[in-house]
Amino acid sequence: MTDTSELDNVKLTGSSKSIREELEKGLKTPISKIIENKKDVNNAKGNYQIIKVTTKTPFPQILNTLAHPSAGIVCKEQIEKINTYDIATYDRTKDIAYGDQSVIVEGDTYNNHLYCSGPYIPIYKNDYEIFFEKNPNYMRGTESEPKVAKISSKIIKDVDSSISALRSGEVHFVKRLEVQHYDIIKNEAKLQLIQIPSNSVHHMDCNMNPSSICSDENIRKAILYSVNQDEFVAVFNNQVKKAFSTLTPVMDTGLEHKADLAKAKEYLNAYFESKK
Repeated sequence: MTDTSELDNVKLTGSSKSIREELEKGLKTPISKIIENKKDVNNAKGNYQIIKVTTKTPFPQILNTLAHPSAGIVCKEQIEKINTYDIATYDRTKDIAYGDQSVIVEGDTYNNHLYCSGPYIPIYKNDYEIFFEKNPNYMRGTESEPKVAKISSKIIKDVDSSISALRSGEVHFVKRLEVQHYDIIKNEAKLQLIQIPSNSVHHMDCNMNPSSICSDENIRKAILYSVNQDEFVAVFNNQVKKAFSTLTPVMDTGLEHKADLAKAKEYLNAYFESKK
């Protein structure tokens, strides 16, 4: 692509802003030209190049890990095959969407339609457990190939009961402990605490309804610059890591959010000025 008019003609989804406006955010020099030859790229003059990166081998499972926990790569054909209902008249009592947990619940509703790219495939669910089997096509022949053929994930009401089940040998592994339970595990000779980076992240959503104060950009920026990640880490006894973004918290992008109360005050004042 070398025609800059395409950047002006295409709008962002749900916005009147153009692609050009979005791309130029944070740029010292606005976009002047889209260059075809990388040798002609000159950021200072506004001569930029659009780059498409294509990997030789697709790794959907890796991309899923880097994605938001509630997102992931799925099979387009399978989704369209299952999602045949009209969204405008969707009825949750009779319309079944792709991924609906009811399709793997034992009983009359069981009709497993899941297509999976991860290491394990959910087979069925009941009131006591969710049963998984190894995905035979997941990184077969590599060190990342799943080593356990079948996994039963027990449904236990609370963490304390889960730890009791761990102590008794009823379960072999408890995931997502609360920080206050770490010392309990560390102090028991028969138990081991394993800590690894996760793609789970705590984040805050703003109410973007026009009637909400958070629909104002200055207010959102004031909130952003008032957030001190170090204070949040301290609340969790320094047992958590700072997130680099809500989408790729596992991947160190080099980005770092720094609280700046002066900027927060600046944007807050800008909000009040706009209301005079």
